[in-house]
Amino acid sequence: MNITPSILCASLVILCSCGPSIGTGAGAQEQPAAVEIPTAQPASEAPPPEPEPPEPRESTNAALRRADAPPPPPGDSQRMAAAQATFQHARELMSQGKLVEACVKFEESVGLDPAVGSLLNLAVCEEKLGNTQRACRAFFDAASMAARNGQSEREAMARQRMSALGCPP
Repeated sequence: MNITPSILCASLVILCSCGPSIGTGAGAQEQPAAVEIPTAQPASEAPPPEPEPPEPRESTNAALRRADAPPPPPGDSQRMAAAQATFQHARELMSQGKLVEACVKFEESVGLDPAVGSLLNLAVCEEKLGNTQRACRAFFDAASMAARNGQSEREAMARQRMSALGCPP
């Protein structure tokens, strides 16, 4: 029989002659005591490693904080073009039902060029995912930006959606 050290160690109990004698006098015998030695688990019985957590999605609040910043300078056409392309990609993803990916792209678009339309679409996307708090924040920021830009219809629409969701004022 071939016994590997890991199997032998896993169940090894050492008997030793230690401890007090049983009885008294010349004929007393020592009682063997069992001592269990803790051993490491064999590799085959080790628990599986913890799965790595998924990479966190950028918080909507981070994207929305950028939305509070002033718009990019008029000459930054490259960034505005990237924002528009990202926005269009997000709309395509949303139409395909890929809501998580769409929300990420809307956040990217808001980060590149904060715009009322991007915020409104981000809010709708978050609402569809059931992320009411994120949706409320995006609708609130869209309404605020629309009011600053004189877009009263968009402001009213955003505030109406906030009311329907039960968002705080």
